[in-house]
Amino acid sequence: MYLDTLKRIADQSFNIDIAKDTREELYIIARAAYYNAARKKTKYSLRIIGLLVGKDHASVLHGIKKYKCYCRDYPEYINLINDFEQETINAFDIYDKIDVGSLTHDEIEIEVLKNKLKKEQNKNSVLRRDYRRATEKFPPEFKYVLSKYSEQDLKNFIETKMKPSIIMHKMQRDKMTIYNPRGKNPLNQTA
Repeated sequence: MYLDTLKRIADQSFNIDIAKDTREELYIIARAAYYNAARKKTKYSLRIIGLLVGKDHASVLHGIKKYKCYCRDYPEYINLINDFEQETINAFDIYDKIDVGSLTHDEIEIEVLKNKLKKEQNKNSVLRRDYRRATEKFPPEFKYVLSKYSEQDLKNFIETKMKPSIIMHKMQRDKMTIYNPRGKNPLNQTA
């Protein structure tokens, strides 16, 4: 596996640029995860591994030695570390399955991205199925009301915990517009 691919996976998993020259915890832990994976999965020297992120061989060696301590001492980052490790395993599985010798670096990257796309499509279909199952029992009026509000409005609603009377009023108002597209209220009509 190419080091730049491993660095890209680390950048995406931790949602940062690990080459940034900073000593913030997240960056240190992300670089240590990158160093550890690069050392275990590739045959590059410590100097080459460090060059990609602007560090020397001593920093790489220190990061490798401290990696297990970081995993133990910073549980708040364990999910990010696990995501990174899983992505590297997936990437290496892809590299093992394809004949790397006959492909260029760009062709290998395309194969990796195709595999990621396939996995994301599978996740998407599972999410759609779960959403469909969760909402199939909702009354049509409720589905209509939910469709009228943006995701941010719904988040604000949940965070502020609107009073039930306000919710019912909005639902009744929206229900009236469902059945009366011209906006006329049948209760106010005179005979």
